[in-house]
Amino acid sequence: MFDFESYTVANCLAADTDVRRIFAEKLLRMQKYRNVPLLLGTEIRPFENLESILFEAAKNNGMTSVTPLLRALDLPQRGVLNPKRHAQLGGSLQAGVDRLAAAVPTAPSTVLPKGSTIYSGHCLRRDQLALSTSRICPACVHETGYGRAWWALAPLAFCDVHGTALIDHCLECASPISIARPAYDTCSCGAKLWGRPSESPNRAAQAVSQLVVARFKCEADPDGLDGLGFPMRHLGPLGLGSLLDLVTFFGALPQDPGTVRLRKLKSVVRLDYAGIGQVRAARILSGWPTSFYAELRGARAFFPNCDTQPLVAKSLDHIVHLATGSMRQPELQFVIAEIATFLVKPNEWSEERWHAARQARRN
Repeated sequence: MFDFESYTVANCLAADTDVRRIFAEKLLRMQKYRNVPLLLGTEIRPFENLESILFEAAKNNGMTSVTPLLRALDLPQRGVLNPKRHAQLGGSLQAGVDRLAAAVPTAPSTVLPKGSTIYSGHCLRRDQLALSTSRICPACVHETGYGRAWWALAPLAFCDVHGTALIDHCLECASPISIARPAYDTCSCGAKLWGRPSESPNRAAQAVSQLVVARFKCEADPDGLDGLGFPMRHLGPLGLGSLLDLVTFFGALPQDPGTVRLRKLKSVVRLDYAGIGQVRAARILSGWPTSFYAELRGARAFFPNCDTQPLVAKSLDHIVHLATGSMRQPELQFVIAEIATFLVKPNEWSEERWHAARQARRN
């Protein structure tokens, strides 16, 4: 007979897989188990994400996957926890609420705006987090074996360390990465998620990731961004939420005039869309403001034969509405100010005038 009450951590550590499995099954049969600590606690590594933590906890306690652990803890597969459930999870994992704070998205008090989420000490909107998908940097997982909390930031599509694209699907079977997979680094099809290198972006796109991650970790901005043309006097004061809004806005500027999609759930959360947006945002931020003017020329809704300032302003109405509607923070007003500066520079309105003025300057 398996004696649950007298079984000790030391015994479990020395036990074989079958004994751990029996113990795990016993836990699953316990009512109100979510208030009971797991036999073996889980060591949380710096800025480890919740999915990675749960996979480690399941492995330590003899469970074949994270799915029975989610059922035992009565946790939703995806989503935001209230403070009480956050505390219960910390107790079950024997980790404590503070150590889980960087990993668990938590619903805030009623004082904060509706739809806000507390994540690693930052107050973010739900649409700024990709909580419905699994995201992985194959190189990081291969090197360290665990995932980073900032991979859940919706506009972030590239690794800040390796410069490679994050993945949300298996590179072998092309299926979305499922939380029901057998191990954190293994797809349900059996392929290792770090089996093949992913795409590497240009330096500016990686720099955007490094800037975002520095804000997430509350660290100093990375060196070298001024040399890439980033407007650090504007970016320096931005909080994490404002910086994410800025990257999302720049990434949504359309290549086809008159078509804009900003903060649509699927287009932001899916990494193929997020990657396109981050590369575009990096292109705008490097070489500021000239690069921004180039995007504004391409984003105009129509191109009349004879440009006048009122017509040019009208052709950018959709961009102004996006900026004012999606970036309400006063610290982002520099974007509106730069659009106004663009409108008083006739040589910036069209590619033809811009090239003519550039040629005249050269001569």
